[in-house]
Amino acid sequence: MISKMFSFLFSSDNYRERSNIRADEESFYDYKQRYIIINVIIVFALCAVTALAPTVLKEGGTVALVIIQQALACLLLLSFLLRRFWGGGSDMFYNFYGKLLPVSALFVLYVIIYYRGGNYGFVGLWVLTTPLIAIFVLGAKTGTVISGFMLVYILAAQYIPGRPGHYYGYTPAVTIRIAMVYSGVWILAFVYELLRMKNQNQIYRVVSELKAKNREIEKQSRIIMEGIDYANKIQRNLLPPPSLLSAVFSDHSVIWKPRDVVGGDIYWVKKFDKGTVLCVCDCTGHGTPGALLTMLVASALESIVQPDNCDDAASIILHLDKRLASAFNVNADGRETGVHNIKDGCDLAVLFIADGGDVSFSSVHTNVFVCDGRKVQRVKGQRFFVGEGNIKTKDSIRTTKIPGNPDNKFYIATDGLFDQPGGSASLPFWYDRFEEIILKNHNEKQSTISDKVWSAFEEYRGTESRVDDFELITFKV
Repeated sequence: MISKMFSFLFSSDNYRERSNIRADEESFYDYKQRYIIINVIIVFALCAVTALAPTVLKEGGTVALVIIQQALACLLLLSFLLRRFWGGGSDMFYNFYGKLLPVSALFVLYVIIYYRGGNYGFVGLWVLTTPLIAIFVLGAKTGTVISGFMLVYILAAQYIPGRPGHYYGYTPAVTIRIAMVYSGVWILAFVYELLRMKNQNQIYRVVSELKAKNREIEKQSRIIMEGIDYANKIQRNLLPPPSLLSAVFSDHSVIWKPRDVVGGDIYWVKKFDKGTVLCVCDCTGHGTPGALLTMLVASALESIVQPDNCDDAASIILHLDKRLASAFNVNADGRETGVHNIKDGCDLAVLFIADGGDVSFSSVHTNVFVCDGRKVQRVKGQRFFVGEGNIKTKDSIRTTKIPGNPDNKFYIATDGLFDQPGGSASLPFWYDRFEEIILKNHNEKQSTISDKVWSAFEEYRGTESRVDDFELITFKV
């Protein structure tokens, strides 16, 4: 029972309610800082009253209370500094002394004022300030308990010999008036504090709910990003290993940089007895939708490209168009038969590199560049889209054959390079700059040439955001 009474006495509804709905540590510490400032003000007020009433120092009990109270203030401030700046200290220690300090300060302050009385000025100050400070500093519940004790003290002082009410000759009527004024201020302060706390708690709860929702959004975003990061690992594992490219080409280089964590560009390589097939694909969109399409295209190529058609680039494109159209539920007229309106597919170049050095390829919306050191030949891709099911026969697909030449170097890049705006006029990077770089640096290693292309791309882009995924495949047979 005694422990419950002390717990009730030294608890603060104001403090507890705010702490319970505290949304984060920073605002929690801000509140504690304000709490300490109020207590320090009380300490200074206590010292000032003591200075104005030196005769009080003759009261040994009062001096002891002053010393204890100021010691509590120092302990509280020390605990605050440890918690605030060095991360140490105990919450239990902090909370206990944080509540004991204002209680002790109020008792000492008001006892001193009352002993200093003898005129209605000091008594009026005592009567008006006790309930106000008690309730506003300690909260409605604890402040009411303290004010109740002080009210009992007023009434008891009338009848206890040697106490102020008896000593200074306050009549019972005066004492009752004092008690009535005290009670009136007490009730007004109590009602005001309840209304104020109701409004503040509503604000705190709204802020707390918003912060809780923000934390949930951040949690969900983190989960989504972890999934996308893992999807990036899967997509990278779909790409051919560098060892395969090194086994096929005498020199090569690859720059594969999705605009987002995952992207819609992919390249695919498979080696056969006749030679090697290289497919460079730019699927519709970028980010997660584009990445899903790259997985579909890579899976389709694995089943489409076989030893009997690996040297027929046009046939590969035709079968890929039909496979994607079937996957997207597109009929022969190019219209969707499924529930959702999907017009997706890919631009791509399919190259067959024969073991003898000859290269044949077909491309759709993708340019293939061939540089022999004297000039750059740009073979434009045809203007139709793979995935709509509009390609009727492979005869409509053009195949270009480049005879083997030890000086030839091949470059295939997606439109994330050429369509990127930049420069003072925010115009596309386009083809001329790219051709100038590869021709000027023809005798360099492929990795060096690719690095120079990327550096020129970044310099030209400047502060512009990337508009698409970046993919550049270069090789020398």
